[in-house]
Amino acid sequence: RLITPIQGRRAGLLKMAYDNAQEYLNRKFSVINTLDEQNYLAQKDLNKLLDAKIERIEVFDNSHISGSNAVAGMVVFVNGKPSKKDYRKFQLHQANDDIASMKEVIYRRYFRLLKEQLAMPDLIMIDGGHNQVKAAKEIIDSLYLSIPILGMVKDSKHNTAGLITIDGSSCDVLKDSALFFMINRIQDEVHRFAITYHKSKRLKAQTRSVLDDVKGIGLKRKEKLLKHFG
Repeated sequence: RLITPIQGRRAGLLKMAYDNAQEYLNRKFSVINTLDEQNYLAQKDLNKLLDAKIERIEVFDNSHISGSNAVAGMVVFVNGKPSKKDYRKFQLHQANDDIASMKEVIYRRYFRLLKEQLAMPDLIMIDGGHNQVKAAKEIIDSLYLSIPILGMVKDSKHNTAGLITIDGSSCDVLKDSALFFMINRIQDEVHRFAITYHKSKRLKAQTRSVLDDVKGIGLKRKEKLLKHFG
């Protein structure tokens, strides 16, 4: 049954959803034909904001439901473009503690880079608030690294709001700027990557049974046993 509200609270919610979607599409497609130029401008603004040359950005987001199937995703952007071959997934052990989860994933990532003597990113971005940024900074300091860290925050409508620094202050990023558009793309991408991994882990957990731990029982026999005994 499909309902189309004409007036009242539900009609207002429907209009808000439509307006948000329209604004999102307008923002996406307004620069679709000039993406390279926009990336150049965004990189220029980012370099100016941090007073450094930023080329490689590693971005993190955690995902879980009430602590179950806690995972993290890391996406990489090089000169404003996603480098999908460098994306990484992390299965976490910190349940529903977002701060501990952030510390775990940051430690595992950069301890490994140190151990294997691999190149470090020019910037770390966290999809989260001040507490997550501080947690990441604590780990980076403990590894004696010097990598700038920024947090990407959302507004009350769950849209990209801007950037925050280690001390919790907001960065001055204009909403109609190329840099803001790049932040929005980065935040969307890391959230998509993390939530997709979380969903796949959750689906596997839901279809798992005690029979998976019994040696000698294959997929077909498991299906027959479950079908017969429930």
